[in-house]
Amino acid sequence: MESCELTHTAEITVVSNNHIYARFSPQEKPDDCGGCALAGVCGNSKSMVEVEVSAPPGMIPLGPGSHVRISPRPGARLRGTLLLFGLPLAVFLAVAAMLRLTELEQGLAALISLAAAALTYAVIHYLEKHRGKPMWYVCEILNP
Repeated sequence: MESCELTHTAEITVVSNNHIYARFSPQEKPDDCGGCALAGVCGNSKSMVEVEVSAPPGMIPLGPGSHVRISPRPGARLRGTLLLFGLPLAVFLAVAAMLRLTELEQGLAALISLAAAALTYAVIHYLEKHRGKPMWYVCEILNP
């Protein structure tokens, strides 16, 4: 079983064939989110956050209303930081360097570089929504 270093207590809201969704309040433990690269996305939210979670095979079947302890997968913070900050920056710099070799006007080259970085965010968002494995997983069932 994976380690549960940062956990939130969540309520299962939807259980379908391949998907389990859970809702939690990031305000429950705001200090735990301080080192997370994505703290600005959910940590400042005043409302509940709903995420897709995975449960280990053989775990007691969960139903809506069940309370569980969920945690992000190990390495999720580093992966989030690299995807949301490193990759768009690398794309921006690479496009800017390639356009610098052409004799394109600097202002236009800067706009194209920014558009490429913005497109990188759109691609990351699309791939994250359509990937197979949820970032969160169930560590413990509090009540079935």
